[in-house]
Amino acid sequence: MGGFIQYISVAPAAASSGLPLGLSLASAPVDEAPCVAPLCSVGLIIPSFERSFEVLGLAPIVSISGAISGDISAAMLSGSMVLIVLLSVAIAVLIWSFNRAARCQKDLRDERDAALMRVEALQALTERDPLTGLLNRRVVEERFAKLRSAGFDTFALIDLDQFKAVNDRYGHQVGDDVLAACGDALKGGEDRDYLTMRLGGEEFVVLLRGVDAYYRAETLRKSIPLRVARAVPALEQHVTASMGLIELPRESHELLSFSELYSRADQLLYNAKASGRDRTCFERLTVLNEAPPVRGDAKSAA
Repeated sequence: MGGFIQYISVAPAAASSGLPLGLSLASAPVDEAPCVAPLCSVGLIIPSFERSFEVLGLAPIVSISGAISGDISAAMLSGSMVLIVLLSVAIAVLIWSFNRAARCQKDLRDERDAALMRVEALQALTERDPLTGLLNRRVVEERFAKLRSAGFDTFALIDLDQFKAVNDRYGHQVGDDVLAACGDALKGGEDRDYLTMRLGGEEFVVLLRGVDAYYRAETLRKSIPLRVARAVPALEQHVTASMGLIELPRESHELLSFSELYSRADQLLYNAKASGRDRTCFERLTVLNEAPPVRGDAKSAA
């Protein structure tokens, strides 16, 4: 009586099935049967884990087989063989699931990182002046109360002198180079003792905290001509800046808004330019607990 081999093979399923493995039962004459492993041999693999499983000595597919004589139906397969097959399939599916989850997790991380980069780029566009890289007015106004509470008590308004003449004589490209160089000279950060923003045009605001704020602001203002001369060699004229500066008492941080301080500093800046430019006009504000007496009342009291 001719011999037959009946075997169960578990291998990667077709992509259209949506499953990692497929299970099949086949029977063939002994002399025509494919070369299969002994009954006790079980191997499993997921393609992306092939190298790892090769180290363990496992085959690329799950294959269980046994040599038998005569005709045999699937119903005659022993319970142990079916159990081994099911166990092998379960392990293979588990590994495939882990692999799929790892890939999904990596994809999610990549998408999250890309989204964060896009948000940061958009945030930089909305918070920073594109020419100088300094903060813009909107951001500083929104944070002004917090900055005042953090000790930024000195408000300095800086304006380049006769900047229109630079644009008219050398063109707007050179003018932009001058503004960028001025921004570099004034650039600071919230983790330092001064913070710089560009209001627009050739106007800049520097907020300072700590001792000697006036002298540090004056040093920044005086650094502009040299920085511009080095950065814009095509510029033949000397570019200077004027400044209006206000020192505020700490207890006034809730009394004056950004716009009110800007208006006062702008008047000081106007005075500096009217006095010959390339200089600073300065005032120190004081908060009074009581209103000063009216002049007529003061005379009566005397």
